[in-house]
Amino acid sequence: MPVTSARIAPSVAPALTVRFASHLYQTVFRNVGSGERQDPGEARSPARARFRGVSDPEHDVEEAKSALRRRLRTERAERGAAFAAERADGLAANLQALTRALGARTISAYLSLPEEPDTRAFLRWADAQGIRVLLPVIRPDGLLDWAEHDGTETVEATLGMPEPTADALPPTALDEVDLMLVPATAVGRDGSRLGGGRGFFDKTIAAMAECPPVYAVVHDEELFDSVPHAAYDQPVDGVVTQSGIHHTS
Repeated sequence: MPVTSARIAPSVAPALTVRFASHLYQTVFRNVGSGERQDPGEARSPARARFRGVSDPEHDVEEAKSALRRRLRTERAERGAAFAAERADGLAANLQALTRALGARTISAYLSLPEEPDTRAFLRWADAQGIRVLLPVIRPDGLLDWAEHDGTETVEATLGMPEPTADALPPTALDEVDLMLVPATAVGRDGSRLGGGRGFFDKTIAAMAECPPVYAVVHDEELFDSVPHAAYDQPVDGVVTQSGIHHTS
């Protein structure tokens, strides 16, 4: 399947009404089983254009996001690290296919937690192909710096996140990437993304003058038609799971 990421002029999305927020909570959160890682920014892709300017009853949306996040984190913990490890090869194959389809030679990715979809097999492949990989480093101010992947890692002291040990690069290093791979707790086929709740990647994407294609990585069970989202939640261009590459509608 060819992968494209056309960029169009931003358009203003309709307001997210109280009724829609309630519908999200009742149908997306309560019934999500039938089927982790915030500022507004300019729309720089079809998905970002659709979400730009969305307003919402913030309290209802935030409650729906928190509830869904708690549920999915619990499910990840119950499945355990072995679940992600069993799917690592299939996920890596799809990440490789996406990288090749885009002709990406510099990408940003991340070191996955044990219960997240496993990114390390893909990172080893990228190293072998001579693809430059930038990985995030959490700053004290809640923003991200970046460091080149050299196969080594440590654990960040505050949040316990795995990080590279190479020298940190400034946020502007992202200007050189051809593809961004970001973690998520859940993703909608409409491009909506539920992150870990700290806004690291939302802030990063919103601050970029020009954004490359952004693809979230989740388990198949964490891909829905839509997930609760607010105006400052940055949408994605696609989703990669063990089963395939899914482009947002």
